[in-house]
Amino acid sequence: MNLLDLPDDNLLEIAGKLDLRGISILRKVNQRLRNVLDLRPPTNNFTKITIEGFIYYPRTQVIYESATGTETIMYDDKDQAGRDFELNIRYQKRVVDEFSINFQDAEDPVAKKIHETLKSRNKMLQFLDPTSLKTIATFMSEGDEIQQFDDNCVQLEQWRSAEEFTSNIMIESSACFNKLLNFREVNIWANEIRLEDVLLLRKKMNLLDLPDDNLLEIAGKLDLRGISILRKVNQRLRNVLDLRPPTNNFTKISVEGITYYPRTQVIYESATGTETIMYDDKDQVGRDFELNIRYQKRVVDEFSINFQDAEDPVAKKIHETLKSRNKMLQFLDPTSLKTIATFMSEGDEIQQFDDNCVQLEQWRSAEEFTSNIMIESSACFSKLLNFREVNIWANEICLEDVLLLRKKMNLLGLPDDNLLEIAGKLDLRGISILRKVNQRLRNLLDLRPPTNNFTKITIEGFIYYPRTQVIYESATGTETIMYDDKDQAGRDFELNIRYQKRVVDEFSINFQDAEDPVAKKIHETLKSRNKMLQFLDPTSLKTIATFMSEGDEIQQFDDNCVQLEQWRSAEEFTSNIMIESSACFNKLLNFREVNIWANEIRLEDVLLLRKPSLSNPFFECFSFHITVFPELDAFLRLLGSSLADLTNCRFMAKYFRIPNSSDVLLIRFSRNCCTFCRMAEAERYAGWELIEDIGTVEFFQR
Repeated sequence: MNLLDLPDDNLLEIAGKLDLRGISILRKVNQRLRNVLDLRPPTNNFTKITIEGFIYYPRTQVIYESATGTETIMYDDKDQAGRDFELNIRYQKRVVDEFSINFQDAEDPVAKKIHETLKSRNKMLQFLDPTSLKTIATFMSEGDEIQQFDDNCVQLEQWRSAEEFTSNIMIESSACFNKLLNFREVNIWANEIRLEDVLLLRKKMNLLDLPDDNLLEIAGKLDLRGISILRKVNQRLRNVLDLRPPTNNFTKISVEGITYYPRTQVIYESATGTETIMYDDKDQVGRDFELNIRYQKRVVDEFSINFQDAEDPVAKKIHETLKSRNKMLQFLDPTSLKTIATFMSEGDEIQQFDDNCVQLEQWRSAEEFTSNIMIESSACFSKLLNFREVNIWANEICLEDVLLLRKKMNLLGLPDDNLLEIAGKLDLRGISILRKVNQRLRNLLDLRPPTNNFTKITIEGFIYYPRTQVIYESATGTETIMYDDKDQAGRDFELNIRYQKRVVDEFSINFQDAEDPVAKKIHETLKSRNKMLQFLDPTSLKTIATFMSEGDEIQQFDDNCVQLEQWRSAEEFTSNIMIESSACFNKLLNFREVNIWANEIRLEDVLLLRKPSLSNPFFECFSFHITVFPELDAFLRLLGSSLADLTNCRFMAKYFRIPNSSDVLLIRFSRNCCTFCRMAEAERYAGWELIEDIGTVEFFQR
């Protein structure tokens, strides 16, 4: 354990594996180790250093942060803290992003040692990142003089790039002012102030003496609000900025004026952020908008103008700027533009829809046009026929213009391909309406229906509500259709399911009235279950269930259905349909859980349940409801009971130990239901009999 006998290289190898706290302890406890580590210290790459000392707490806390983690050292020995810091900062090999020194007691010896280490500011500043450095601050070291800002310090890039300087050190005089003029904000204490130094500040504040290029450089660093203020307060600045304004790339512009609020709000949004400007001067807002929109260099995704007072001078200025709509439309994104709307500018005439505007891609791609401007006449109708929806005011309507709308509305005159193109852009409800209102459209859509990729289909009919609800869900969304016409609902479903091109994850049919004609049509469409099952996803299908269709026979589970992958992969089967007999049991043995109704039960079919219930560990429950079971007494005797025993109680139950397994088999029976259920013995009800050896039970031996 005696480290003193180790060579220097071995000592340094050990130190290289220690954290800063460990190295500090080594320095503290042994003089030779200190000497070795002082001569050959490790390399440091700290990103943040924090040093704190408090009056009420005797220990000094030093926190070193780096890319590999954070180390906090608590010092009782203040001399050791100072010496450790001196070594650590001396061998720092990268810039420090943040450096913080905080001592409540300016006389703290650690603070003095740190200030001595960093006496010339260039020793500290050279470790700070000039690209992110904002503030240089010095605190709580009495007696520091202005000579601390020496030529080495002032010439550093960090000094030139910082924006703020603050200090509570009482410096000797204002002679340092000339070294602080590069900062945007300064807060210092000076013992003696000289007028000649104060006069240096005049030039700092006088922007009018700057060349145009420097003025524009300043403007380029301002936000829109700052540029607006510069325009407002000084005529020369306005002239320069008007002549050489910045480039704008707004994505959204909103201009609002409220009657009860005197200020105008303008919001400019871009990829770099959002700027909101509140204007008292309405002339200024109009002029700013005119310049900003003039030098917009990309399309605007959204443009909103909202004034409660149509006579608002800002609204008039904006409408004047955008008098020809092509000036506004060319800034809007044609791929996402849905509605073109014009409001509240009295006296605008139809010439606003000039050839330049109508020929724009934005005009052709928009879907809706609305305006409360009283236009001169209906002569503009020919320019509005491309829109899906139009709402306008016209002073004079001509019949010849109204007749233009006939062709727009007359779908029967279109070729089949155009009709199908229109249908392809409709949702299922729209297609259903087209089928309903016009025979030719119905015939065409029946012959050439769209391709469907539904993931879920839900069909519901209620006794208290006359309409039928059909919900189709797909990757692109959900469509709900409410049908008054039950025949139409059935025919639509038949077409939609026929042209389904993928498996359906979920398929639900729920009718309170089994005689509902829609239910009958759906069951007819899906009469052979393989027509339905082939649309269900075999990898996620868990339950097959059939409900509420009286008279369905077992032949519905035909060979085509049973051989489907979906039938083999499902885990549960349940049905409240009264099937003909238990002859279907052999087709249901692959399921983990079964619940069915059978009109007639045969003992030979019940005996088939023995093998899966005893040998299949995944078997859980097979339950069948009974109407007629001629061999019930024989079944009970095979289990060791009798019909007389069942007559004396509502039901009977017995547990049987399953050979070579920790599970037990429950057979529970009554006059109208029987259940085979495999379970863990821990789930067994203690009040029912457990038969340990099934070899003594005739049911399992026959």
